[in-house]
Amino acid sequence: MNSLPWFTVAGGINTDIVLRTSADPRHDGTSRITGWTQSLGGHAANAAVALARLGSAVRLVGAVGTDADGDAAVASLAREGVDLTAVQRVPHAATGRAVVVNGPRMHHMMLECGANDAIGEVPPGAGPLLVFDPPHRVLRSAIAAAAGRLVVANPGGGIADALPLILMADRRVVLVCNETEFGDIGGPARVAELREQLAALVVTKGAAGCWIADGGGTVTVPAVPAKETDTTAAGDTFTAALAVGLGAGGSLLDAARLAAAAAAVVVENVGGAVSLPGRAALLGALSRRAHPAARDLLGGKAAATSDGQGEHSCV
Repeated sequence: MNSLPWFTVAGGINTDIVLRTSADPRHDGTSRITGWTQSLGGHAANAAVALARLGSAVRLVGAVGTDADGDAAVASLAREGVDLTAVQRVPHAATGRAVVVNGPRMHHMMLECGANDAIGEVPPGAGPLLVFDPPHRVLRSAIAAAAGRLVVANPGGGIADALPLILMADRRVVLVCNETEFGDIGGPARVAELREQLAALVVTKGAAGCWIADGGGTVTVPAVPAKETDTTAAGDTFTAALAVGLGAGGSLLDAARLAAAAAAVVVENVGGAVSLPGRAALLGALSRRAHPAARDLLGGKAAATSDGQGEHSCV
């Protein structure tokens, strides 16, 4: 594998309680719970785990409480080899908690931010960065700390508020969002404008794959077929693998193909990023399932694609 840069990830660390239901919940209705899990979660924590299992060195900037959930989160991340020197322990605050409901046709999350509201600013000289759901002060510090290097931002539901700050970053930000979030910032009508103001735009579409846009144009990247079990952390894993592909020197297109394969692996497991296979098994699964040009990123060769679209690059 290519020698990857040391990634810094900033954002939420939670305890995830994931409920699987036999029917989609509806107003005043009752749904039977068919199974549930409790595990480490939070967008930034999930991405840090995925990065570590993909073979990257990673530092996490976040905050947890001094409660039992905080102890468990720190222990779980430490086992993954994540650098926790920038993770604060916040007295008198509960560790963040998310309750996720996965029905046959719906996915809904309820979030208690807790200690996540106390997340500190990103230290200077952080290098390539992934930022999730950041308060403005954290996003601003992340862009400054990257010192001209790659920033991958996934602002989540706060994308409309975060976008003006992102667009001030002089085309250094790869913006990742889902279809709903993309609609919140104007949708397809703004693609031409955003292509000129971002390093790249990546819009995820679940089972329909994703599409990518940068100075080279717009391309649709199909999803990798998977037997969906639990979509928790699929987007976080996608974003992490996208960053790995770009950090390895790959084109935007090949990095997105690698990300699609990584997301396919995670949705077949229950419990999010922590349920990903170990590094060797994960890399083996990606080698079997990723597009050939994306597989080269794992093997240390960021080769151009053979379909004439390898020119898409944002790094």
